Amino acid sequence: MDHLGYAWEKFQSAIFALAGDGRTQSRILSASRSFHVLQLKDFANYPELHDQYREITDRLTVVRTDPDKGYVPSTLESMSDDEAGEVATLIIEMAFGIARARLEAAKNSN
Repeated sequence: MDHLGYAWEKFQSAIFALAGDGRTQSRILSASRSFHVLQLKDFANYPELHDQYREITDRLTVVRTDPDKGYVPSTLESMSDDEAGEVATLIIEMAFGIARARLEAAKNSN
């Protein structure tokens, strides 16, 4: 069974959001809306993916001063362009990590 299929769908959408126009921070906000439904427990059987997802979510929720606005938008407003580039890279690496894990699982199931 493909336990990462749903996560792949969400991160595939995130990659398309990152490829759009606008500031990196705005594109990350759109991307995060694709995968925010995922939880750490979705990666419980994949320690590396679990750690990567934790890092992404931690970096996107640093600023917690305006719960009405939301943690992610508040964090992205104060994020530098360099840090936004790093977070975008983490999202892309996560997507590729999910793809690799799915390929490995498919090879092992045969």
